[in-house]
Amino acid sequence: MNLKKPMTTPSLNKEIRAEVDRIEIINPHTHLREDCLTSHIVDILSYHWILSELNSVGMDYDQVFTNPTYSLEDRLKSVIPYFSRMRNTSTARCVYSITRDLYGFDDELDESNYLKLLDSSIKKSSQTNWPDQVFHRSHITALATSVGNASDRGNERENFFLMVDLHYLFWPDGATDLLPWFDEFAGDSTRYLSAIESLGGIEISKATDIRLILDTFLREVRTGRTKFFNTFLPIDFRFLEMSDDLVDRAIQSFRKSHGKSADDLDVLTAFVTWTILEILNEMDATLQIAVGAEYFICGGRSVSRFESSWVSDMVKICHRFPEIRFDFMNASAVMNHEMAVAAKMIRNFYLQPMWWHTYVPAYIQFLDCSLDIVPVVKLGGFYCDAYYCELTYGKLQMVKEALVDVLAGKVKQKVFTLDYAIQVAKLLLKDNPVARYDL
Repeated sequence: MNLKKPMTTPSLNKEIRAEVDRIEIINPHTHLREDCLTSHIVDILSYHWILSELNSVGMDYDQVFTNPTYSLEDRLKSVIPYFSRMRNTSTARCVYSITRDLYGFDDELDESNYLKLLDSSIKKSSQTNWPDQVFHRSHITALATSVGNASDRGNERENFFLMVDLHYLFWPDGATDLLPWFDEFAGDSTRYLSAIESLGGIEISKATDIRLILDTFLREVRTGRTKFFNTFLPIDFRFLEMSDDLVDRAIQSFRKSHGKSADDLDVLTAFVTWTILEILNEMDATLQIAVGAEYFICGGRSVSRFESSWVSDMVKICHRFPEIRFDFMNASAVMNHEMAVAAKMIRNFYLQPMWWHTYVPAYIQFLDCSLDIVPVVKLGGFYCDAYYCELTYGKLQMVKEALVDVLAGKVKQKVFTLDYAIQVAKLLLKDNPVARYDL
């Protein structure tokens, strides 16, 4: 690579993109099901990121996607007028990169061609090796999904790693991703103690029982290809230490109220989550935390949200538990700078500067600022919490485009050499997640 050769921005971007396309990609957060990695375009359009926009422009989700009288053709045809209204968004561009690159469908979706798109997606996704083709084209060589998405047929895929979802233990009323331990307790905080008892097979009468169950469970579950732990946190959640005496009283009171005491539940969840941190700290574990959003409001919607003390409070927790690698996925652009400074200052504070509401090119390009603040080994470059491999491909194209723009800017400003820009890309997309998650 010759830096002395004058390079226009388009040619520089093109050269960097060619190098980035050669990098093996690690995807450290997905919801891919090992036995069902692919599906047709209608299922892809039912992904909640896409549905949020379709609903916001007027589509009735229940009518289009859950009405049992609708065929696949009916559903796709019904989406067309609403999809055209969100054509400008990065979500729509992600969908079009899938239809264009994977299905060979290079047209604007309308009533004259939707059957062609549906037919192409069904034929492609029905191919036995279709997921492997998509992963090969994406250069994705390893990924991590929830334990509940692992194959129940014994069909373990190479470099298909697992993460333990702890959502229910942190937020029993709002938790998702409950398999394989908490599905029967979905949305039911009154059975919080029963859910914990189910992990250890002993009855809980005191705080030490909870500690024993959690210690055994967390240590035993991280084995083989199960590598790390994951949760999302409501923005108003705080880690709090509770005394055993207070917890002992809360256990008895919670049982007497048949699980309906909110105050006792607060004490129990505080104790459980603090205990989890104590154990993970002893295990030198990685805890992936999604934050920066408010969940399940206004009919199940979500919005970005921050609280002014959250980063400061979390920094103190990182300091208290120095052996845990805290890896944060952030949905609030307001928190980006504070979290970048925290990653700069705190040894075990790691950052994925985009998640959910910030997973758009303009905010992915906050990497430009993050790379000025944070040592590159503390940053992440890609993950995709999609349910089908096709969406992983589409999101990766969006991330690569934004990343290339950032790196080209650094080279053009003579902040990075071209060779170093490619090294940075490799760290973000491969080496950092391999080291952080032991993949």
